[in-house]
Amino acid sequence: PAERALVTAAWNATDMAFPETCLHDQIAAQAARTPDAPALHDETGTLDFAALDRAANRLAHVLRDHGVGPGVIVGLHLRRSAQMVIGALAILKAGGAY
Repeated sequence: PAERALVTAAWNATDMAFPETCLHDQIAAQAARTPDAPALHDETGTLDFAALDRAANRLAHVLRDHGVGPGVIVGLHLRRSAQMVIGALAILKAGGAY
């Protein structure tokens, strides 16, 4: 019973308050606070928060020009990489969903 309580209750007590801001807004805020801090790393290298935010903003503008906005679902078919993260972030910044 003690081990069961530990595994099912104690280890799962992960409730915490989350900011009410969107993920893409949180990343933009982090980029403003720590632009040179590493944001992600893949086999091609490391992107800092400023570069991640800039790349996502550029792609978000292209997506908006192609009609992406609220209520629009965008397919995202990439292998796991920095480009996938940039794509997902850009879709959110454009107002779409992936």
